[in-house]
Amino acid sequence: MDERRLWVRTGCIVLLLWLGAGGAAGAQSPSKEVWPEIDTWLRLSPAWRLSVFVPLAENLDNQVILHVFFDRSRHP
Repeated sequence: MDERRLWVRTGCIVLLLWLGAGGAAGAQSPSKEVWPEIDTWLRLSPAWRLSVFVPLAENLDNQVILHVFFDRSRHP
């Protein structure tokens, strides 16, 4: 039974590697694009952070995106 389990495990690993290599070979060539952005973090307290994200690309209409993060492990 242990020999069969070894063959199944080996077969699964080979299958995963084969599928991964096939996906990498079918990928498109990388483009040379630049997406400028401003990403700023502001710590409001030990548990709270504010993130401001401003994309500077022309087709995104320069939207400002705000995120507020709360870290429970730092909350007193």
